[in-house]
Formats: sequence, structure tokens, C-alpha cells
Amino acid sequence: MSEKKRATKKTATKKAAKKKTETARATKKPRTTKHAAKKPDRKATPARGKGESADLNRPTTPAELAAFLREHLELEVPSVPLVAGHTSPMEYLVHAFFEDTVPRDSVVWANRGGGKTFLAAVATLLDLVFKPGIEIRILGGSLEQAGRMHEHLRALFEREPFAAMVGGKITDKRLRLRNGSRVELLAQSQTSVRGTRVQKLRCDEVELFDPAVWEAAQLVTREKTCGGVFVPGSIECLSTMHKPFGIMHRLVKASSKGGAGGGGGMEAFPFTHENAAGQAVPAIRRLHKWGVLDVLGACGPEHECASCPLEPACRGKAKQRDARGEPGGHISVGEARRLMSRVGSGTWEAEMLCLRPTRSDCVLPEFDTHTHVVGALPSETAGWVWLCGMDFGFRAPTAVLWAGVDPAGTLWVYD
Repeated sequence: MSEKKRATKKTATKKAAKKKTETARATKKPRTTKHAAKKPDRKATPARGKGESADLNRPTTPAELAAFLREHLELEVPSVPLVAGHTSPMEYLVHAFFEDTVPRDSVVWANRGGGKTFLAAVATLLDLVFKPGIEIRILGGSLEQAGRMHEHLRALFEREPFAAMVGGKITDKRLRLRNGSRVELLAQSQTSVRGTRVQKLRCDEVELFDPAVWEAAQLVTREKTCGGVFVPGSIECLSTMHKPFGIMHRLVKASSKGGAGGGGGMEAFPFTHENAAGQAVPAIRRLHKWGVLDVLGACGPEHECASCPLEPACRGKAKQRDARGEPGGHISVGEARRLMSRVGSGTWEAEMLCLRPTRSDCVLPEFDTHTHVVGALPSETAGWVWLCGMDFGFRAPTAVLWAGVDPAGTLWVYD
């Protein structure tokens, strides 16, 4: 083959190869880089999928809320207290969920094992699901205590339809939903509390709080409209009452009693308390209080009132409740009796019946205002021995007390 023909063939082959390459490039899909395929911002445009809160009807009345708990969580929450002056656990959930009830801040004084931590987790689930974008923080007397509420919350969100609402991985301290709602645990420290701005702060076992941290926590809330629901900033305090003059004791004294009131459809109560001067002033917190009797399970025929150690406090009310068909609680009668047999009357009355704070550390733990306080001295004081005591009070006002001992040996102290 001549040199001219060989050069012509080589040129034709190169042209064919070039044309083939250009054709392949024209038909090939363009490559996308990591920056070109940016993921949508979930917070800005909440994703909706199977099981999202849009598919659930938001309860608008206490009855609808109770029905929702039965259907989706298989919960029957006691709605009527057995003890006069107490509130039911259901009233707490109603107050926590319906944002138009006042006052928004609340105190939950309940017995040990009374379900307050679990119910606070249920209240948190309801807020996260039906108030998109809400921010909630859990602050415990210890990080371990806060973790207990978080464990309850994780278990609740493992159920359908709530499992499909979770956005990302649930960590030991954080849970986020696809609708933008989020809850986190806080360590009990000035740093973690002061750097927080949320719609709701749930404080578990307030009696164990450091006073300085508790004071700092009062300024962390901010109001916000969440999914069309206006959420005023609020703080919930849950605890038993361990100390006679601790944080919980002061909170209870400054709180109002009564039902949920407001839009929840329950009777409203006068939200006042007496200040140090005996004047009626508006209460800024709602008090919810229940004891072991209010969360007592069904009382079957095997338990006879005449021989039951719970009878002096119960007075047959558990059987009356069952006869009316009202839901009972989670503590069985047998379990309550066993618990009662292990402790003294002081501990039982303070930590299980919620009658008063624990007084074991007081100078006179047996002192009771109903027994030991009278309106006036006896008219006849002949033969009495009179005493006087004084405390000069370097850090507090000077105190002077007069007292008399009657012939029977009874000590009468003037106030």
C-alpha cells in the first residue's frame, strides 16, 4: 500500500472514533456533584409521610383526648380522684395539652410510683405530635432522673403511628420529629440552663434541684405559634415532697388548686393564694396533686374494707369508683398494701398519701397543726409554771417566746 493511501485510512479512522465519542457524550446523563444535589431543609419544609400528625385528628376536648390515649397508646388514665381536694392524673394531661388553660405554669405533687414521670412523657409526645416546631427540654433532679422520662418517650415513639414521625436517629439525649418538633435532656447546670430558649420546660423531681439552677431556669421559656397553636412559654414542676421547707414546699404553697379550667371544658377555680401577709394574690402555677389512692387499681371482692389497712384513708371509695365504671389506676390494691407494710406512718402519709412533707429532719417531727394548735389558752391558769425563751437572732430577727406548763404537764406556747 502506498504512503498516500495509508495516511488517508488513518485519518478516516480518527474521524470515526471522534464522532463516536461525541455521540456518546451527547446521550450520556449529566453527572451531579454533591453540591448540585443538595438535600431539602427538613426544618424549612417539613416532610410528610405515613403516620405524620397531619393524618391524626387533634383532640379538642378532654373526652377526645381520653379517646385518643385509649386508641393510640392503650392508656386508661384515672379521671376522677378518690381523695377530696386532690386532682386526677387526667386533669394534668388536659391542662398540659390545651394551651388556653390558665395559669400555664403547673406543679405536680404526686406519690412515689404515682406515674408522674410517665405521664409527663405522654404529655411531651402529645406536644411534639400536635404542635409542629415546638421545642421542649427535660430537666431532672439528676441527669439520670431526666433520662427516665426520655426512656418512656423513646418507648412511646416505637409504637405506630408515632414511629413513622421520627426524624433521624433517637439519641440518649435528643428526639426530633419530621414536623420540626424537638425534645432534649438538660444537665442540671447554670451553663446548660442559661443557654436554653424553649416553649416548654418539664422539671422532674424538683425537690432535688440546686436552688441557683432552679432560679436560672425560670427565664428560659419563649412563646411561639406551633402549627397554628399558640404556645405560651411554660414550666412544669413534678415531684414528691421530701423536705418541709424545700423548693417543692414553696411551690405548692404558692400554687392554685383545682381542675384544668379554660378551653379544656372543665370547671375553672379561683387562681389565688395567700402571701406572707395573708393577702390573696393571683397564683402563677396550677397545682395538680394525687396520691396512691387516686391511682389505685380495681378493688376486687377478695379485698374486704373491714380488714383492709388502706380503709382509714380509702373508706370504700375504690369499690364505689369501680361500681360507677370509672377507670382505675396502675397500682394494684395488693401492691399498695405491701408497700404500706414496709414503712412507718410518717413516710406513708408524706410520700404515698401526699398529706404533708416528710418531717423526719424537723426538731419536732410529730408536730401537727390540727392537733397542737388552739385558738386560745385555757381561762384557768392557776398553778402554772411560766417560762420565757429568747433567740437574739444575729442573722434573723430577734424572737421571744412565752410558755406555760399546766399542772398536768402540758406545755402551752404563746405565738
